[in-house]
Amino acid sequence: HFHVYFFQNNEQSVADARRMQDAVLDAVRRKDLVVVTSGMTQDDLPGLETCEPAPNFNLGPVGPHPIGSFEIWVPYEHLAAAMSLVMLNRG
Repeated sequence: HFHVYFFQNNEQSVADARRMQDAVLDAVRRKDLVVVTSGMTQDDLPGLETCEPAPNFNLGPVGPHPIGSFEIWVPYEHLAAAMSLVMLNRG
């Protein structure tokens, strides 16, 4: 899985993180890849509600993560596509 970090006190950094999250969600909705991230529903990924809840979009430090963050859970077979998407959409 990926941890996407951003500066929660910087509006541009938060906006960039939201744009990345939207790009990931759009890719899942187009069925370009399969991942789990915050903002997803069972409509995006059938069966989602039967597993762990999707991770949060954290607007501050949580656990060992020192700044704002969100996670993208990726099955192995979609790792290359997810990495490309994240790299192309980073702020």
